Amino acid sequence: MNLCALLEINKDKGKITNRDNVEIRRIQISQEVQNAIREYIRSQVDFYIQAEKIEFSGEYKPDEEKEVLCIHNFEFPYTILPPLSMDTIKEDEIEKIFAIFFIHDEEEYIACQSFDNRKIIKPEKMFLLYSKNTFSKIDKKGLIIDSKIDALFLIKEKILLFRSYQNASKIFDLKEIYREATDQEVEKFYKDEIFVGTESLEPSHFNNRLRKKIFLIQKNNILSLIKSKFDIIYDYAENLGMEKFFDKSKRKINFPRENKEIEKLLNFLNEDLFKSGISNCIYLTNSKRKIE
Repeated sequence: MNLCALLEINKDKGKITNRDNVEIRRIQISQEVQNAIREYIRSQVDFYIQAEKIEFSGEYKPDEEKEVLCIHNFEFPYTILPPLSMDTIKEDEIEKIFAIFFIHDEEEYIACQSFDNRKIIKPEKMFLLYSKNTFSKIDKKGLIIDSKIDALFLIKEKILLFRSYQNASKIFDLKEIYREATDQEVEKFYKDEIFVGTESLEPSHFNNRLRKKIFLIQKNNILSLIKSKFDIIYDYAENLGMEKFFDKSKRKINFPRENKEIEKLLNFLNEDLFKSGISNCIYLTNSKRKIE
């Protein structure tokens, strides 16, 4: 088990997941510590490998006891050299660490852990080490390694596994898979020919939550599906009490002006509403998984 650190070398260049803004250093440790760390994270690695794998869509929250999210055909963005070919990290570089990689000896996987200043032992703070009935102050910088990992990359299969998008995105650039729609994308969305009544809208009308829904609606080509199946979609909207947003004769969608109504429409378009066949109640879901 070899360790390496990802360093953010220039904060002015942009996000840490920019390849041009990252350098990799080897964390030199003894064989004894390598073996200890392998055992230290073993249960986490085993969990990720054995858990039920759910393809990531940005819309499903995995069961922390038995599920992980996955991205197939993931192009690992960092070039990991053989450990002995890497430069060893220096003390003045420790503050730049944003992730720790645990590299399997036989290159089966890379376990990934996000890292920040809270995991640095700093000599200016009063860290005390107990030994032989006496506490001594630690006078060197050190690292705190957590047993919890934030992602596991299966090298041969090219699969990225993780439980939290937020934590995984601290290490990898996942914005093209799930993110907020940009101003340009929001404007393109509401100016689509299927909508009427959008003349006074501006991108500023849409908050972060709605922008995520717009990104998913566009990613899943929902507007194109509605155009091709308008009558069927209208009947479904009527069943959910959402027919007021649809003009059946003109095959158009009336875009509302009030924020609450906009949110209702986007919830419908993003398939976040469903009607119970038992109680006839309409529910809003914030976690859904497609079942083939």
